[in-house]
Amino acid sequence: MRAEVLRAVIFWASSIGYMVAHAIYEGADAIGVWGADMLLDEEYGYQRDNLSWLLGIAEGRGIEVVVPDQSALLKVNFVYGLQPPPVANGNPVSSGFLSTRREGYDGNVKLLKRQVDMISGRILEVQDIAGLLNTEGGVTADQLRERVELLNGQHSEKASELMRFVGAIAEVDALSDYVKHYERGGVIPGGQSCETGS
Repeated sequence: MRAEVLRAVIFWASSIGYMVAHAIYEGADAIGVWGADMLLDEEYGYQRDNLSWLLGIAEGRGIEVVVPDQSALLKVNFVYGLQPPPVANGNPVSSGFLSTRREGYDGNVKLLKRQVDMISGRILEVQDIAGLLNTEGGVTADQLRERVELLNGQHSEKASELMRFVGAIAEVDALSDYVKHYERGGVIPGGQSCETGS
């Protein structure tokens, strides 16, 4: 029976998977998994199926599988075909919605960075010209100082706008983590689900 667990199925995707397989092999009575939701698409998403499969094998062999209620592992928040997929607080806030929103913010950030850099270059050029200024005729030092003040104001305005979008991106990223966790059956940290609006 032990050898059956490690039969020639090449489906090893994480160290946790190996640990679960080893526990099955050793004849454990119970297997508990804490802190391993496997939610992140980039790092853990491809490992989730392997862990779920091995935990299913464990349950199928009568081994008690313990997963915290807050975890999204081995859970979904709706019954496919009978219930609609969950949305947060009645709004269409989904991973896809937030991803599209983030892409728009990314575009704004790129544009604003270019504008801030351009204004920075203009300020440096005016300051450089002011250092070479011949006081006889032409542009005066006061006019150049006024120009620098104007450009500094534009620079501050664009930098502030840029930081608003950077902040929005940070919040969308944080919300995306919560929404992914919720969509995959987990409870939002702190015990609040997206449906409560908190």
